[in-house]
Amino acid sequence: MKKLTLLLLLLTMALALTFTACDSGDAPDATSDTVAPTEEPTAAPTDAPTEAPTEEPTEEPTEEVTTEEPTEEPTEAPTEPTLEITDGMMLYYEDFSKYGEVDELDAVMDALGWKIQTVADDYAYTDWTAKLAIKDGQLLVNNYDSAAGFLGTDGYALMLGEDYMKPIAEYGDYTVQYDVTYTDAANYKRYICLLTDYYGDTYNSFHFRIGGYGNNQAHVYGEWVTYDEVDPARDQSSKLSTNDPAKGTTIAKKLLNIDTPIKDDSAIDNFRNVTVTIRIQHDADLGNIIYMKTAEMADFVCVSMPTLTAPGAAEWDNLVGSPGLAFKVGGSINGVVDNIAVWAGLVEMPADTTVTYVPAK
Repeated sequence: MKKLTLLLLLLTMALALTFTACDSGDAPDATSDTVAPTEEPTAAPTDAPTEAPTEEPTEEPTEEVTTEEPTEEPTEAPTEPTLEITDGMMLYYEDFSKYGEVDELDAVMDALGWKIQTVADDYAYTDWTAKLAIKDGQLLVNNYDSAAGFLGTDGYALMLGEDYMKPIAEYGDYTVQYDVTYTDAANYKRYICLLTDYYGDTYNSFHFRIGGYGNNQAHVYGEWVTYDEVDPARDQSSKLSTNDPAKGTTIAKKLLNIDTPIKDDSAIDNFRNVTVTIRIQHDADLGNIIYMKTAEMADFVCVSMPTLTAPGAAEWDNLVGSPGLAFKVGGSINGVVDNIAVWAGLVEMPADTTVTYVPAK
């Protein structure tokens, strides 16, 4: 019995081993050194995306590079700084000596850098009629021809505009001076002058008339107002045409000791061919103070002093600082102008007429 039981046990173990071997198939034993070869997984074939062929960027053929010394970029020459305006600085000077002979009006304007003013474009009070020429270092003015019956009217030329004059006006006080010689005129009231604070139909004017008197006035849209007053104690009213102890003396009396009243065209001869120098001290607070002398006189004489009680006093504040200096031919008159100077302050004219002022751009 024991033998039979042992036999059945051995048979059962043999069957168990047989089933285990069948279940594992041909797989190698875990302890085997031999690994069955495996195939790499094959990916399903895909169409590779096709990119458009691209060109490599083409560079321009370059020459062989040579090493040069480093160079700086060219720079513009620095402009000289504008000098600060100070008393005694010469701001403008014109003696007409560098142009030779110039006969035609436009050529004269081009040479001087001036500009004729018109009613239509510049609000001038009247249009220009005078002939101008430069000869022998002087400016010749012809606006009257008695033989031809030509009677010219008032005309204006802008000498220095806003860009040039605005810094000067902002500085305040400056002086204008020029020489003028009258050679002929249609009547004793005609004149040639320079205008300060010019702005078309408004400006400040001292006009010295060929007969020997003048006016220190503002011109405002066709109307005139006076800056000086009759005062015998000071005797500095330019408008007097007769010598009166109760009022004062004429410019003709002050400069040429002429006592004859200035009342008709016989007075034209008072200052015909007499060279006078006119100095306008542009006092920003008070007005234009006027000094004059003849070529024979050593010292200037004050011929017009503005007053704060004069009719034009209120107008001064409205006009002062307007950015323009202008040249005016006052009607039918001929003459010669020379040595126009403008300097800063109310001081004596600088001995050196070199212009050091450079207006800011």
